[in-house]
Amino acid sequence: MYLAQLVTLSNEQKADVDVNLAAAINKLVRYQQANGGFSYWPGDGFINEWASSYAGHFLLEAKKAGHAVPSAVLSQWVNHQQNIARNYRAPRYDYDLPVAAYRLYTLVLADSAELPAMNRLREQLRQNVQQSHARTTASWMLGLAYQHLGLTDAATDVLGQLSNQIPSYDQAGYTYGSILRDRSLLLITLLRSGQIQNDLTWQVAEQIAAELSSDTWLSTQSLSWALIAMSEFSRQMSGDKPIEFSLKSAQATDWQSLSVQQTFYRQKLEQSDIQVRNDSDHDVRVLVSNRGIPANLQEQESAQASSEGLALATTFFTLDGNPLSVESLPQGTDFVAEVTVSADFARLSGNRIENLALTMVMPSGWQIRNERIEGEQLPKGIDFMDIRDDRVLGYFSLWRDYSWSYRYNDRHQPSVTLRVILNASYAGKFYLPAWQVTAMYNEKIHANNRGYWVEVVGGK
Repeated sequence: MYLAQLVTLSNEQKADVDVNLAAAINKLVRYQQANGGFSYWPGDGFINEWASSYAGHFLLEAKKAGHAVPSAVLSQWVNHQQNIARNYRAPRYDYDLPVAAYRLYTLVLADSAELPAMNRLREQLRQNVQQSHARTTASWMLGLAYQHLGLTDAATDVLGQLSNQIPSYDQAGYTYGSILRDRSLLLITLLRSGQIQNDLTWQVAEQIAAELSSDTWLSTQSLSWALIAMSEFSRQMSGDKPIEFSLKSAQATDWQSLSVQQTFYRQKLEQSDIQVRNDSDHDVRVLVSNRGIPANLQEQESAQASSEGLALATTFFTLDGNPLSVESLPQGTDFVAEVTVSADFARLSGNRIENLALTMVMPSGWQIRNERIEGEQLPKGIDFMDIRDDRVLGYFSLWRDYSWSYRYNDRHQPSVTLRVILNASYAGKFYLPAWQVTAMYNEKIHANNRGYWVEVVGGK
């Protein structure tokens, strides 16, 4: 949605953006509950209030950008947000403050501001002087809400002295937080406070740009907030004076002079060995990246099993429950893959890991039997399961001796087991990719086994 403000898109890319946004809007409708909130998974009764605000925020921005958004979906969501905002009185948990502030901010964006609730939260923030990422995020969100309404005195009171000191996160938690997400919020706050020329604003923008340009793994929440912030920074920085620079490849004798209006410019290169000359009177950041497809599976074959905070065990069985080697199977064989994921709490900072994603990609010669179509229920401990033609995706959380204030009722779930029925359908030799499990909002927590070749032997 914000890419066109950052880079020049071709007509084909713009069409792809429109198609993808329409698909995302239609998909979100399936997540809406009867009360107007959005569940975390389709068909799931659990509503994460931060994620619900995030979903509505996306729909508001999409509508603002000219995309078709069902009015009934938005109005039901606004009613849900208003009902909770009016009944909210005091925080019970650390995440309540930013969740309440985000809810109020989205209501302001929807032209349905709840000013009494905003003033109550403002007073709660004034009383809560302990600095934490929860309070910091809440202050910036509520300040943005007041700014949008033109109540600058109230915004200044809430925001106080802005600084780049952002508390760190042990876990992403209920609000899917990260330093990059919060730094992006800080940049948006600075920009909307009219501080585009402030040294702090440029420092924060440089830090966000550096992280976006790096090979660092980013969660969807971090990436989306960073793009919102940088697109607004780009829009405010755009002026009549173009950026001028020149390129020259290793074989070329002449420079290619360029003059662009966009803050971010992208160009395909025949080779990566180039020189860049800055012809402007301000800094120009340069990033050269390569993308390609490996010529063979050598890289995959050399990959080793690894784990950090999780353990992944895979076993194959016959339908009768006997152990089975799958390196060579007769064509037509039905068998079971059993994957158990357990948490290594001795190597983790806490006693819970929320939102884990298990990916099981099958070799081309195997087919998956979709038991969900046959009426089977979700396996115990699995929040959502997506069965596709070539893979099975499972989503869940793990914890021990932990009482949840939301989502789960059990005190213990240190492991989860997923069983999938498969069939050796097509004769030939195929590669079974490594199966992996990763924390969706912390890529450092992961486990994967090693891929290997398997064979399906046809009848003679």
